[in-house]
Amino acid sequence: MPSPQEARSNNAPSGSHDRRKLDNDERRAIYEALINLSVRGDLPHGAYRKVGRMYNCYWKTAARIWQRGVASLRGGSAVAIVDSKLKGNFNRKRTAEEIE
Repeated sequence: MPSPQEARSNNAPSGSHDRRKLDNDERRAIYEALINLSVRGDLPHGAYRKVGRMYNCYWKTAARIWQRGVASLRGGSAVAIVDSKLKGNFNRKRTAEEIE
């Protein structure tokens, strides 16, 4: 029987740790999906959950991406900026045992 670590895929969120990081293409796709669901700029009830299920992320993540895009448009940007603030190496350093 596989251990819980082996049974869990690398892309699936699991509890409060080991959450996957969405890349910028996924974040833009989530924002585009929310735009398609919006009616005159307002999202219908359940839109965050629906998009979260489509992209295998928590609904609050989809809500944060939407809020970030709306805020960037209000700030005067010509396009919605929903890219991640995390750039480059943002994970913990690997130990010597993990490298070998």
